[in-house]
Amino acid sequence: MARNRSFFLALVFFFLGIAILLSRMTWDSYAIDLDVPLLILLGILCIAPAIVGLIRNKFYIFEPVHTYSLSTFVYFVVVPLTLIYSGDFYFSGINYRPELPRVILLAFFALIGFYIGYFWERHTKDSKKRPEYLVFDKPVKDFIHTWSIRLLIFFSILVGLWVVTARIPLSTLWVFGKASYGDAWREAQGVQIGYLYAAREALPACLFMLIASRSTKNWRLWHILLLLLYTLLLSGPGGRYYALLPTLGAFVFYFLERKRSPKIWQVSLVILLIFYFIVGGLGFYRNPGIELGQTEFNVDTAWETFVGGSQLVLSTAASIYVVPRYSDYLYGYSFIQLLTQPIPRFLWPAKPSWFGPSELSSYWSYSAAAPFWVSFYLNFGYIGVIIGTMVLGWFSRKLFDSYRNDPQNIFAQVLLAVYIPFMIHGYGRGSNEPAFVIYGFLYVILPVLLLRGLTKWRFKSQFKPDYEGLNISIDSPKLLIDKPDK
Repeated sequence: MARNRSFFLALVFFFLGIAILLSRMTWDSYAIDLDVPLLILLGILCIAPAIVGLIRNKFYIFEPVHTYSLSTFVYFVVVPLTLIYSGDFYFSGINYRPELPRVILLAFFALIGFYIGYFWERHTKDSKKRPEYLVFDKPVKDFIHTWSIRLLIFFSILVGLWVVTARIPLSTLWVFGKASYGDAWREAQGVQIGYLYAAREALPACLFMLIASRSTKNWRLWHILLLLLYTLLLSGPGGRYYALLPTLGAFVFYFLERKRSPKIWQVSLVILLIFYFIVGGLGFYRNPGIELGQTEFNVDTAWETFVGGSQLVLSTAASIYVVPRYSDYLYGYSFIQLLTQPIPRFLWPAKPSWFGPSELSSYWSYSAAAPFWVSFYLNFGYIGVIIGTMVLGWFSRKLFDSYRNDPQNIFAQVLLAVYIPFMIHGYGRGSNEPAFVIYGFLYVILPVLLLRGLTKWRFKSQFKPDYEGLNISIDSPKLLIDKPDK
C-alpha cells in the first residue's frame, strides 16, 4: 500500500512539474509538426485502460474511466485528425492551427489527471470504512416506488409551471418541432425561471427509480412509453442532451440492474442510434432553416453535423490563444458563480451571467461548447487542469465503487446510469462555467439523493455495515468487474 501511494504521489509531482514548466514556455516558435505524434500518443493513452482491462479479464464497459477516455479519443484524437485532413481550423474568423499542439497537450494532462484520481482511489481505499447495505425487499421497494411517483409528479409540475410562466410555445418542446436550438427562448413571452426549467433534468432519474422499484421482474410497457414520451415531448430546448440522457441512461440501467455486460451487437446498435439519430439527425434538424421531411439526411450529413457541433478542439484553442496571451488567469474568479447561481434573478436583477475573461468574448462565441476542464485552465492553467480532473477521477471511482461493492443497490444503479450520459454531455457539450456543469449534475441526481435519504430515514434499522446476514449474492459470471474487498 505504501509503495503504491508513493508511486502515485511521484506521478502527481512529476506531471505538476511538467505543467509548471509548460506554463513558462513560449510556444510561438514551435513547429506544428508536433501535433501528429502527440495525437498518436494521446490515442494510445486513451485506449490503454480498455486494453489492460481486457488482458486482465476485468473490462466493464460501464466503468466511468472508459467513458472519459472514449470521449477524449473522439473529441481530441478523431476530430482533430478530421480537421487536419480538411484544413478547416477557423473559429470566429481566426486560424487556430498553430495552437493544436498545446490543445492536445492540455487534453493529455486532463486525461492523465483523471487517471491518477481514478486509480489512486483503488490503491488508497481505507478497508476500515465499510459502506452501508440494505436489502431491497418488498416493503422497501414499495416505499421507494411510491415516493418515485410523487417526485415524478412534483418535477413534472415544475416543468409545467416553467412552460406556463414563460409562455413557451408547445411546438418548441417537441423534439422535432422547431428546428432552431433557441426557439423556446426566443419565442417565450413570459418570465423564465431557471429552477423550473432545470427540473426537466431530474425527470429521467425519477423514471429510472420508478422502474427500479417495480414489483415485476421485467420492465412493463408503460415504463418504456414514459421514457419515450419524455424523450419526444421534452427534448426540444437543449435537444441532443435531453434525448441522450433517457436513451443511453435506460440502456446502461437495463444492464446494471441485471449485473451483466451488453453484447457487441447491442453496443454497436446503441452507438449507431446515438450517432445517426440523436447526435447527427437531431442536431441536423435543429439547425435554422431545416425542416423535417424536406431536407436530405444521410450518414455523411450526420458525420458533418457531429464534427461541426463538436469542435471542442477549436473552442479549447481559443481559450489557450487568449489566456494568458491577452488576459491573465482568473485564479478562481469564475468559481464565484457557484455561490451566485442559486440566487434568483428577481432578488438580484443585475446578477452577472458571465464570469470569464472579457477578452475571450472577441474570440469565442458565448454559446460555443467546451470541455468542462477548460474552466480549470482559464482559472489556474495546466496545473488547474491536472488537479481538477484528479478530483473528477476520484469522484468517478467513488461512484463506480458504490455499484461495484453493492450491485443490487438500486440507488447505485441509477446514479451510475445517469452519470455515464451526463459525463459524455459535460465533456462534449459542456461550458467554461463550472457552475453550469456542477448544478446541472446536481439536478440530474437530485431525485436519487432525495429517495435514498427518505429510505434511510424510514428503514434506518435495516441498513447494515456489511453483507453478513443480508443474503446478498454479488457474484455474476457475466459481470466482468472486481468483487468488493473483504
